[in-house]
Amino acid sequence: MQLSAIKADVTEIETAALVVNLYHGVQKPAGATGAVDAALDGQISELIADGEITGKPGEITIVHTNGPSAGPTGRRGGSGGRRRTVTSR
Repeated sequence: MQLSAIKADVTEIETAALVVNLYHGVQKPAGATGAVDAALDGQISELIADGEITGKPGEITIVHTNGPSAGPTGRRGGSGGRRRTVTSR
């Protein structure tokens, strides 16, 4: 597996998997996660509303897109609280 970090429009990247974050308690995703949510016609927002995505630390949700933009599979990781975000371990 090859990992890369690039500066680009997250909805224009062609990739097998895309990882975005969500802070705990956020009900409407913004930033890169919001852009991916819009590209997926609100699929992430629906999962948040259903309680399937909470943003709790360590939470990982795999969202199968079945073809729409933002890569064939989106992975969304819980970031915990805004002040407790860990960028590396």
